[in-house]
Amino acid sequence: MENPGILNWRGWSVVRKAQVVGAAAGALITISMSLVVNAYNGGAFAFLLLWLEWEIFSPAAVICRLFGWEWQGPSGPSWVQTTLAALTNALLLSLVGTLTGWFLRLVNPQNQTPVR
Repeated sequence: MENPGILNWRGWSVVRKAQVVGAAAGALITISMSLVVNAYNGGAFAFLLLWLEWEIFSPAAVICRLFGWEWQGPSGPSWVQTTLAALTNALLLSLVGTLTGWFLRLVNPQNQTPVR
């Protein structure tokens, strides 16, 4: 009992494709950046990597502060904080994908898939 409209990427609109790509990229970048910083032990790019990690985790840190939660422990973000950061970044990049998809629809109106 598969719904071919959901599973068939060719039938998806540009906006929906951009949302899925943005959400997947947000989650993967968040998880992989945490792993890269933990695996990379000092060196020439340590400051750059730590700055990028802070930029990636800062939206989740703002959410933690809004709820009164303590952000990082002594050993870095916990798995709950990393999950919150991955979900937050997935949502934010999904919104960026939505805006990108809408822009692509405006630029190329022939690329629109009719809504069923």
